[in-house]
Amino acid sequence: DYIKNQLGKTESVWRICSWHKNMNAMQVGSKPDDTGWEVYEECRKGGAIVATGHEHSYSRTKTLLSIENQTVDSNWNEANDLRVA
Repeated sequence: DYIKNQLGKTESVWRICSWHKNMNAMQVGSKPDDTGWEVYEECRKGGAIVATGHEHSYSRTKTLLSIENQTVDSNWNEANDLRVA
């Protein structure tokens, strides 16, 4: 509820969710699942970019419709560009 409330009341163009630990599928390393998918999905639904740092490496995904299922947004033709909407 906290994430949903915070993202729902902002009028900022940029919405960023950031925390330290992450889920294994969202990193290039081998650290275990720590957060659960709910926080990722609430941020996605709120139109936010998610940044985590537990693995201490850089990687990014394509624009996802479902973070837990790693479903890429097929309506976005620019696969190498992040869709911010």
